[in-house]
Amino acid sequence: MTQVSTQTELQAALDALAPSIQVTTDFELSSQLDISYAVLIESLTPDNPFVLTKEDTYFAHLFCITSGGALTLQNIILDGNSQTHPLESPENRSLVHVNGGSLTLAEGCVLRNNNSRLEGGAISAENRSQVLINGGTIQNNRSSRCGGGLWLFSQSIATLSSGSFSGNESPRGRDIYSASVLYLGGNWIIPNGIYLKNDSSVIRLISPLTETSMIQLENSSYVSTNPEGCSVLVGTTTADYPLLTQTDATAFHKPVDCFNGWETRLTDDSTQVILTPASYQIQYENLMEAANPNPTTYTSVTPDLCLLSPGPLQGYRFLGWYNAPAGGTQISCLAHGSTGNLILYARWEEFVEEYTISFFGNDSCCPKACCIPEPVTVPFGQPVTIPDVTPKRKKHCFRVWNTDPCGRGDSYLPGETLSGLTADLCLYAVWKRTNWFCRLCPPPVTVDFTARKLDASTGSGIEGAVFTLSDKQKNIQEAVSDFAGRLHFSNLKPGKYELQETTAPPGYQLDPVIHQVIVDIDAVATIDDYSANGFTLYNTPVSQ
Repeated sequence: MTQVSTQTELQAALDALAPSIQVTTDFELSSQLDISYAVLIESLTPDNPFVLTKEDTYFAHLFCITSGGALTLQNIILDGNSQTHPLESPENRSLVHVNGGSLTLAEGCVLRNNNSRLEGGAISAENRSQVLINGGTIQNNRSSRCGGGLWLFSQSIATLSSGSFSGNESPRGRDIYSASVLYLGGNWIIPNGIYLKNDSSVIRLISPLTETSMIQLENSSYVSTNPEGCSVLVGTTTADYPLLTQTDATAFHKPVDCFNGWETRLTDDSTQVILTPASYQIQYENLMEAANPNPTTYTSVTPDLCLLSPGPLQGYRFLGWYNAPAGGTQISCLAHGSTGNLILYARWEEFVEEYTISFFGNDSCCPKACCIPEPVTVPFGQPVTIPDVTPKRKKHCFRVWNTDPCGRGDSYLPGETLSGLTADLCLYAVWKRTNWFCRLCPPPVTVDFTARKLDASTGSGIEGAVFTLSDKQKNIQEAVSDFAGRLHFSNLKPGKYELQETTAPPGYQLDPVIHQVIVDIDAVATIDDYSANGFTLYNTPVSQ
């Protein structure tokens, strides 16, 4: 063990390749000490470590560790004397420069109060250097470029097992600037910021972080938000520590600026810590069983989210979404960049829902029609009767009201009662041209027809088949085949119908086919485009 009390003695011990050197008092350093072999430098009194201070007129490194050199500092303080070394002084350099060698900061070692004009306020490491911090403290150092406490570059490796950073400053990487490999684990407080240059310099965890650990991330060209909301990897596992915990993720703090609406969290497989847009919940209340077409989650990178109205609610009109059950502010759109969980309340007002039946003469060419009824308005759920008025038009006979101007829709007659309207209804007069000038038109047309029910094997009539004829999903007639298989339907106005067997004759299979029945305004009825009268419907015996 070699003891030294001056720089001259320290230099002599290094020249003699002393493996272990004890400092016995405080003293100043006025020139750089080069380390090219493995050496431990510590204080004689561990509980009261001595201080090696930069001399007022000296600005460069205190130690420079080159390839093959390995310096361990323990229970000793290196002080950069920043009060006499302004940051803007061009000669200012880091306290320790590691250039291909190895530096270990052991228990009780402190690197403090240094200003550097270049990279690394306390430590600058490059060219495959090794830095191990195992109990050391780096505080109150500054760099005018990057890495207020530690600058890590060009394939160098830093392993941080225990220790602390505090009070360090730099434009990039106030505590640490990592452009290389950074291992970290244990109890760490890095409050001012770590700058990660790229995805190769993310923090590799070698052991669990404690609940009191804090790793403050800084903005960089790599650690930055993006409009797509892609996650940013900031921490990952190592072979020694293959699965991370939520405590590890909680220790990572997102950058102070530009990351509103983002969070740090574990990936689903617990192998990475990522920065990612936080997912916020939207809870919708007072829907009153109305359908809700809006999303239930969003993030800060979600494009402007314009809220849609709920589905219709009978007897109510939707007024808007609000952020309170009563009063509050109406919310119509969540702007891009919004954050926070939301509870939105649907606000309604009661009203009597009404529908209107409008009548049109359907007389685009002359002569014009007259006696066209005025629109009829009916409250929801109440029946309404079509005015019992027959429209008139010279040299034309009124046949029927129809939902289609050409008569291909649903037909209605004057005086007919409707119920269950769910929408406004437009009815067009359907005309038949005549040569009559003043004669009264015949009454509106209705049609009767008779179909037949036959045995598919023998062709003989079958008795007992039950058929329903429906119009707009409403059964209007039912017929049962007689002994000759005849099915009779009567008083059908123009329109479209569906004919379906509901009960098969005894001993026969049910016919599942739904047949289309059309009655036109000329009193012609068809089933599946064939004449309705005499149309044959077949059943197959159960045994076949």
